[in-house]
Amino acid sequence: MQTDPSLAGILIQETNSEGLITSCQSSGNLDTTASKFAKGCVLVDTTTGLAYYNSGSVAVPVWNSTSEVTADEMPDNTIKTATITLTAAEIVGTDAGDIGHASGAVLVAAPGAGKLLEFVSAVCSYTYDTAAYTGGADDCVIRQGATAVSAPIAKADLLADTASDIAYVNALSAADIKLTANSTLNFAGTAFTQPGTAAGTLKILLTYREHTL
Repeated sequence: MQTDPSLAGILIQETNSEGLITSCQSSGNLDTTASKFAKGCVLVDTTTGLAYYNSGSVAVPVWNSTSEVTADEMPDNTIKTATITLTAAEIVGTDAGDIGHASGAVLVAAPGAGKLLEFVSAVCSYTYDTAAYTGGADDCVIRQGATAVSAPIAKADLLADTASDIAYVNALSAADIKLTANSTLNFAGTAFTQPGTAAGTLKILLTYREHTL
């Protein structure tokens, strides 16, 4: 992602042929600088997980929330968001829907035949409660199907922390990552151990795209 010195806190993901921003992320700043954002530009606020679009113009951007539009109603290739909270049972479990299951904890369901989910980024917000989880490993990742599409998160930086913590990951920049159609986006890794009273939860603010092949 790129930055622009005149746009504080804005991470640029995509621009059009005119150099105008069509997709970006912000840490709370709904910037209205003229001649920077294309009409229809999608901005995701990583502090809240909310998405906005420029309903104004290039000269006068106006940011309207997309919260009244579901991800399924948004067109292909549009930046979409989802917020998923994983419970203590899902953090330490190995059953279907848990982090330790072979299919991971599903964040976005498989989109159907002829469609593909593309991971963009995720803000992982861990809320500590009562005691720290033990066990686990430094291997929790966002996956597309069974393929890791983010760097692994160190357990001390998130789920094994002794305090609330936040980690940010984005799509791997490797030259070639093999993806599979009609696969979930999921959060997977070695299951943690319940020491007896750990009750922390993990909220994942996910940004992704859906493509028709």
